[in-house]
Order: sequence, then structure tokens, then C-alpha cells
Amino acid sequence: MAKIEFLGRLSDQCGKTQDIALPNSVTNIAALRLWLNTRYEGEPLSSPSIRAIVNGSVSTDVQTISNKDTIAFFPPVGGG
Repeated sequence: MAKIEFLGRLSDQCGKTQDIALPNSVTNIAALRLWLNTRYEGEPLSSPSIRAIVNGSVSTDVQTISNKDTIAFFPPVGGG
């Protein structure tokens, strides 16, 4: 199972961490975003400003993923 983490404001909507068996059709970050958006109201991962980290490295939507990976999503961070 893949470990999916939601950071920042995403954790309010999606929870903090989930262990999920990825469907065979989910082979990259783009497909994971689409699949997860069907599970959450408001499509929280559809914004291009939401970044993905795969196994500790910032990744693009074409990054290949599997059930062995840890994948985190994080929104932009602001501060003052």
C-alpha cells in the first residue's frame, strides 16, 4: 500500500495520513491527483500550486509511483 500524506490545509480536508492500495490505473502523480479528487469534495488536489513529494523528493505530475511509495501533497505556504 502507498502511504499518502496531506500537509498544511489539505490535512483539514483529506486527513493527515492514509495507507491506500493504488488502483492499477494510477501509475503517476497526475493519475493519483485525479483519483484522489474523486474521493474529496471540492477537488483539493486540482490546483497546480499543490506540490507532490515522492519518497522525500519534490516531483512532477509525470513521476511514476507504486504501492511501495510514500507520497505527500502540500499547498503553498505563506507567512508574515
